[in-house]
Amino acid sequence: MKYLRMSMLSITLLMILAGCSSNKSEQVELKEIKTEQQQPIQVEISVNAEFDRDDRLAISGNTNLPADMELMLSVKSEGGYSAQSKAYVNNSMFQSGLFTSGGKGLPDGKYIVSISTPTANVQPQNVKEIIGEHGINLSGEYVKDDEIWGRMVDYSYEFSKGESSAQLMPEDDQVWSTINGYLATGQYLEVAKLVEKLSNPSKDIQMMYKYAMYHVYGQDGEDEKSLESLYAIPRGYTGHNADLVSYYKYTHESYEEGRSDPMISFDDYIKLYKNGEMVKDSYASYRSEKKQSSTRESGTYSGNTQSTDTYMEKTPVYDDSGDYNKYGEYKPVETMTPDELQEELEGILSDAISGY
Repeated sequence: MKYLRMSMLSITLLMILAGCSSNKSEQVELKEIKTEQQQPIQVEISVNAEFDRDDRLAISGNTNLPADMELMLSVKSEGGYSAQSKAYVNNSMFQSGLFTSGGKGLPDGKYIVSISTPTANVQPQNVKEIIGEHGINLSGEYVKDDEIWGRMVDYSYEFSKGESSAQLMPEDDQVWSTINGYLATGQYLEVAKLVEKLSNPSKDIQMMYKYAMYHVYGQDGEDEKSLESLYAIPRGYTGHNADLVSYYKYTHESYEEGRSDPMISFDDYIKLYKNGEMVKDSYASYRSEKKQSSTRESGTYSGNTQSTDTYMEKTPVYDDSGDYNKYGEYKPVETMTPDELQEELEGILSDAISGY
C-alpha cells in the first residue's frame, strides 16, 4: 500500500507540474499574440523651442508615443553648435534640459532640432510591448525603417533665433486681427483660448500666448508665473507685436530698478524709445489704424475664428490712456477684481491727499 500511495502521489505531482508548465506556455503565447496584435501607431510630434531670458534653449513638445519611451534630442546650428539631451515621454509630453554654449546662452542663427529614438530592444519593457519587436508598430512620416535595427523615430524641426518668425510662417490676417482685438480690450484669457484651438500655431502666435498668460497670471496674483511667461519670450524678439512685448519688459524693469518713468504710456514709449516705429507687424501700427478707421458701433464677437466679422472690425475707436494703474501696469477697469478696484481707488485718494 505504501508503494501504491507513493506512486499515486508521484503521478498527481507530475500532472500538476504538467498543468503549470502548460499554463505558463499558454501565458507566454497569449503575451506574444497581444504584442503582435497592438494597433499601429501613426507617430505624431509637435515641438516648441523656447529661449529663457539668458538665451538658454529648452525643447519641449507633445507626442502620441507611449509613456516612458526614451527620446534623443539633438540641436545643431549653421555656426557649428551641436549638443544632445535625453528626454522621456510622460503624459504625452516631453521636456529637454537646457541647451547652452559653455554654460551661456546660444547666439543668433538658424537651428535644427532632431528627435530620434534608440532601437526598440533598449526601450523599457512596457514600451516594447506597445511598439512591438523592432518597433514594428511604429508608422508615419516621422518613422524610418532600418534593415538591421528596425523602425525608429526620425523627426526634425528648423527655426531661427534673432530673426522675425513672421517672415518664416505668415499668419492669416483674420487670426491676427482677432488676437489684436482681444489685446486692445484686455481680453487676455480669450487670446490664450484662441491659440489653444489652433492646430499648428507659428512661433509668433506662441509668443502672443506667453504674453497673454503674463497678464492672466498677473491678474490672478501669480507674479512669479507671470514674469516667467513674459521672459519666456526671447530677448531680441522681432516678430508680431514686438513693441508691445518690449514695452511691458521695459515698464517692469523700470519699476524694479526704481527709474523715474515706470508709468510711461505705451504711446509715449513708442515715440521716445522706439522712434515712433510703426512697422507692419507692430501693435502700435495696428492700433493707430484702428483708431483712425473704426467708427462703427461695438458688437459681440462669437469667438468663431472662421467668421469674417472679426472682433476688432466691430470695435469703436478705443483710447486706453486711462487703463494703466498707478504702477504703470495695463489694467482695464473691466478686468479688475473688486479688491483691485478698492486698492486702486484708495491709492488715488491717498495720492490726492498727499498732494502727488
